[in-house]
Amino acid sequence: MPPFNALELFNKTPEMQFSVPSFDVSGGNIDILHAIYDELEKKGCTAFISSTPQSIESYFGINSYFNVINQVSKRYKVNFAIHLDHATDPEYVFRAIDMGFTSVMFDGSSLPINENIVITKEIVSEAKRNNVSVEAELGIIGGKEDEINSEDSLIPSISDCIHFVQKTDIDLFAPAIGTSHGIYKMKPKISWSLVNQLHTKLSLPLVLHGGSGLDKDILIKLIKNNFKKVNYATGIRQAFLNGILQRTKSEDSIIKPQEYLRTGRLRVSEFVNEILSVHIEEKTNH
Repeated sequence: MPPFNALELFNKTPEMQFSVPSFDVSGGNIDILHAIYDELEKKGCTAFISSTPQSIESYFGINSYFNVINQVSKRYKVNFAIHLDHATDPEYVFRAIDMGFTSVMFDGSSLPINENIVITKEIVSEAKRNNVSVEAELGIIGGKEDEINSEDSLIPSISDCIHFVQKTDIDLFAPAIGTSHGIYKMKPKISWSLVNQLHTKLSLPLVLHGGSGLDKDILIKLIKNNFKKVNYATGIRQAFLNGILQRTKSEDSIIKPQEYLRTGRLRVSEFVNEILSVHIEEKTNH
């Protein structure tokens, strides 16, 4: 199946699926990719297939990432988007657009809001010429994962959010609301007042970063408040690692990679299946 941009993907999402997960594939790991696509096909769901520049470049690079996703996707009947996540360098975003990515995120959250707006507008202009959707972030989503390394979160005001969205004409908006990247060490302090205002005052789809490890009830409540895209990275990585460790510890003489990688792939499948069930269950209970 060919990849779609974000707005096209939302239109392709089946009625029983209320929100679209974004699965980080660690730079294009083929075992993780097959596990994700297999579960998506079984459930009839859509998804963003995603990774960050740091993960992409520390694996086999952007060409490999793009090509392996297209290659694996041909084996499955799945509607998806090839997404670039948390890119802080505009030139890397432009490179991804030229290559054929269908969805990109420019993360200018560390910049002053006016500078973030100027750069994001340039990216949106180029993306629209290539039928590519653009996600952008305002505020700082804390935690540690790839390019993200912040001890604190910075929650933006609703007025800044409205101003940013109106000035940039982005397709997807990722506001900091109190969730974080990486492993949650305590229950997140979500700004529900901002969440409610975002839902009532902005019409474009919202993006939730830090989906792994969130309580199911919190996740469902955010999905009901127009968070149409939910990102998962840490949970996938933990599942893959735990599966490999489980197999190698139980059979210390095992040397064939395909044997222990299969167990890692199985654990990723279980994680993805659990996540998809939440996204489908939310629709049925909405």
